[in-house]
Amino acid sequence: GGPKTFHQTPLYPYFVAAVYAVSNFDDTMVAYAQAFVGAFTCLLTFLLASRVLNLRAGIIAGLLLAFMSSYYFYDAFVLRDGPMAFVVILTTLALDVAVERNRKRDWLLAGASLGLFTLAKETGIPLLLATLFVMLIAWRHRPKFLMQTAALLLAGWLIVTAPAFARNVAVGAPTFKLSTRG
Repeated sequence: GGPKTFHQTPLYPYFVAAVYAVSNFDDTMVAYAQAFVGAFTCLLTFLLASRVLNLRAGIIAGLLLAFMSSYYFYDAFVLRDGPMAFVVILTTLALDVAVERNRKRDWLLAGASLGLFTLAKETGIPLLLATLFVMLIAWRHRPKFLMQTAALLLAGWLIVTAPAFARNVAVGAPTFKLSTRG
């Protein structure tokens, strides 16, 4: 990164750079890496739909995503929309697991997934704020529980996003502005 705000959020460009670094700048490896992430997204979609609805819905949801032609397009032409679907499903699944199990580790992981979302899409910070607002509404009568879960969520988010914010401070860019499009 240079001395200015990124043109787009940094997760996808860093993902592509990491694949290039380990593949000796082989363009096809980026498409293969995205195809792997896409296949994993189909699995996560199956898991999420199975948790929220039932096994049959999970199978149908996973297969619908797997056979959606535009999803292949995103990976074949190395567009960030394919891996973005992974981050959306991962975040949704992580939040669902955290609410259901209510373990500290799960709230940290949910926060980390929101951090990945923040690094992947300009709407990450508003999504974090919306999540905290829903938690406030849902657990307003349990202030100690609310504070603990919100702190864990924010800690997970900060662990993932802090390097990008620190980079912005170091180069003189606005701290929480991750792209010129945000």
